[in-house]
Amino acid sequence: MKKYLSLLIIALCFFSCKKESPDTTALNASLAGKWELSSTSAGTSGQILTVQPGNGNIYQFNGDGSYARYAGSLKEDSGTYTVQENVQNVFGSKGDIITFSGTKSTFVLKLSGDSMVLTGDYTNAIGSGYTKLP
Repeated sequence: MKKYLSLLIIALCFFSCKKESPDTTALNASLAGKWELSSTSAGTSGQILTVQPGNGNIYQFNGDGSYARYAGSLKEDSGTYTVQENVQNVFGSKGDIITFSGTKSTFVLKLSGDSMVLTGDYTNAIGSGYTKLP
């Protein structure tokens, strides 16, 4: 009887332990909306170039996980995006990662209020800063 009870307890522990996926709901809610390119950084040189408002380089993120990227009135890319929180990157630090299905591109995502930065996940990566539009 003790043998069966021990097996039952082990089985319950095994099946009740599941890896929980992080809740990205709050991050996705903050991301939803239109974001216009405001700056770029040039990898190795570290030079930051400011981009004028009204330039038309826009990411549109929707609550359903879809996105579109525009250059002026031209839609350059669209599809779905996924966000993974607290992922270890190639630099050994942890951060948020965003992946776009249309271009199959992955970027380190830094989101703070009305500012967003997308940077490649590699050494000397080029970064792009965006400002959320009202």
